[in-house]
Amino acid sequence: MMLYHNLHRNDITVSRLGLGTVQFGLDYGFTKAKNQDEVDSILDTCRDRGLTLLDTARAYGDSEEKIGRYLLHIKSNPFVIATKFDLITEDINAREDRLHFFLHRSIEKSLGALQVLDALDLVLLHQAKDFIVQNPLFWRILESLKKKNLIKSFGLSLYDVEQALSLVSDHADLIDFVQIPFSVFDQRFKEIFQIFERNQIDVINRSVFLKGLIVCDPDDLPLELIDCRKFKQAFTDLATALNMSVAELALGYVLQEDNLSASLVGVNSVDELLSNIKVFSLIDSIKQNSINFERFALEESFLIDPRQWSQL
Repeated sequence: MMLYHNLHRNDITVSRLGLGTVQFGLDYGFTKAKNQDEVDSILDTCRDRGLTLLDTARAYGDSEEKIGRYLLHIKSNPFVIATKFDLITEDINAREDRLHFFLHRSIEKSLGALQVLDALDLVLLHQAKDFIVQNPLFWRILESLKKKNLIKSFGLSLYDVEQALSLVSDHADLIDFVQIPFSVFDQRFKEIFQIFERNQIDVINRSVFLKGLIVCDPDDLPLELIDCRKFKQAFTDLATALNMSVAELALGYVLQEDNLSASLVGVNSVDELLSNIKVFSLIDSIKQNSINFERFALEESFLIDPRQWSQL
């Protein structure tokens, strides 16, 4: 049974499990981009099973377009769609007229691709670079976009706890949600969940499986990540003792975290999507076992930052 969360600052309700759609438009890892029929089957299953949150981006190939064709075909929008601004360059960011045009144009392109929408539910700045977030022009233009109701909720995609604290301190009134990496191995942001809550900022997490590190076989680890082998083995042993797969326990861990509004996962098939949805039935068992998940938190930043990896 799907669980839901009401976003703090508006009347939007999202499913606690969200679907990342980079695979809809791009070759990703070992998988090829999905064709329209495959996308339609996955989205049909989302509708049937009550999964309402889709995460996409202009940078995800033709992901937005494929979602838009599906929505046009069913002549409705049963989803809450999160998308992202196009990548902003320093040159664009330096002049208010250019930045104003660029952000409006990015929204227009997303609305055009998605076809049936008059406004975007959730929009992310995926590149929270200092030259952008420290530019008062960006925040002024963003405020105007929200007042025009072109954007219902604005969020930031973050990697760093210190940056998150700084941005919340300076711009909490304009930040409706954040998207963060959070998994059983990467629990850094847990220490500031209550700060997000006090500011009524919703938290959507990505990297549930840490780019596959959590679910890969311990013996298949590349040498550069060998230091996490003992954690992987211990987590695998725990999953076995609970009669769960590693993927089920890893996803169950984030789904049982009440401070997360939603958790994003990507899928390669309908069967994989159904398996992920099934994990909701395991949450009570995970909670009842009173597991100390903190012992699996990796402290070394290299091990929990896939941007620094070269072999996985």
